[in-house]
Amino acid sequence: MEVLLDKEIKDPYLNIAIDYSLVRIATPPLLRIWINDKSVVLGVMSAITDEVHLSYVNKAKIKLVRRFSGGGTVYHDNGVLNYSVITFCSDYDVNKLYANLLQGIVNAFHSLGIKTEIRNDTDIVYSNKKICGNSAYLSGKKCLLHGSILLNADINEMYKSLVIPPRKVRQNIDMVKYRPANLTDFIRVNREQLIDKIISSYSSWFGEGYQIRTYHEQEMYLANEYVEKFKSNKFIFSRI
Repeated sequence: MEVLLDKEIKDPYLNIAIDYSLVRIATPPLLRIWINDKSVVLGVMSAITDEVHLSYVNKAKIKLVRRFSGGGTVYHDNGVLNYSVITFCSDYDVNKLYANLLQGIVNAFHSLGIKTEIRNDTDIVYSNKKICGNSAYLSGKKCLLHGSILLNADINEMYKSLVIPPRKVRQNIDMVKYRPANLTDFIRVNREQLIDKIISSYSSWFGEGYQIRTYHEQEMYLANEYVEKFKSNKFIFSRI
């Protein structure tokens, strides 16, 4: 398993573009860990007025981003740890993609002493609070799972930025999705400890060792090509 441990790039538009590049040309299995500057990240089908307090986001100069995967809108800042996992779709039943790939995160939490559960297919929950959300994207023979762990995020800023719950809630949804909490509300853990557990957990899950590497030239070349799309108002405001 290859690991990209990115502590430098915090531009949310570029980070989305990097994931878009990696799922196309990187060789699985790959784990990427990254952090965004303060931003609100929409799902590809999210309607802004249903899920975002746009006037506050604009006033606070919070970056508004739309990713290429599905799911709802999320809040990112330095207290949110993001990860991306790329694998071959043939390695898993695509209908059970979340259940399979999220075990790496569930096992990492377990090694920290907390037993979490998966709800709504994409949410990882502890003590009836959501501490991690995820979305997925399929590209040819490869699958991408990316998610966000609330480590020590500014929850107050999250509530100011997002409409929680959104104005249109799916039927039969477990409302724990809209009860966020930080991991540090429950245990003492820092970012480096969490990163180590995630890497170790996915290494075990894939049944192989890991090698930390840097971005290949072609990966960043494509990401810099794609980033213009993700920065464009045409894409960001494609669903109002």
